[in-house]
Amino acid sequence: MTHLDEVELYGPDDPLFPSTALSAKPGTGFCAEGFTRRPWRSSEPVRKIVNGAFKTAGLQAFGPHAFRHMHARHTAKTCTTPAELVAVSQNLGHTDVLTTLRSYGQITRERQHAIVTGEPEAGRLDE
Repeated sequence: MTHLDEVELYGPDDPLFPSTALSAKPGTGFCAEGFTRRPWRSSEPVRKIVNGAFKTAGLQAFGPHAFRHMHARHTAKTCTTPAELVAVSQNLGHTDVLTTLRSYGQITRERQHAIVTGEPEAGRLDE
């Protein structure tokens, strides 16, 4: 992100995972030449990059969407202001914070009961 922000001068409307810019090289085919300001057409290239990084590090692989869930769940546990929730929602690419809550804010009926009855630690969305 730092490279995209400070070197490529990307802004908030540019993709977090921009597609690779390719150029033709005589006799060798195509070569990667940085990034485009377009997102990938599918999530498969990002999935390959993330899985390769996990494999290189000797860790169990998780899909890119698992990071979105983790980010949203972490926020649900730690945010203390509506502005923090809105910022994370925007970070996830949602134009409406309700999209984030509908997608990642489900709680079990047991947790709902605990919240309504005021049991300690009842305000978390982590179960």
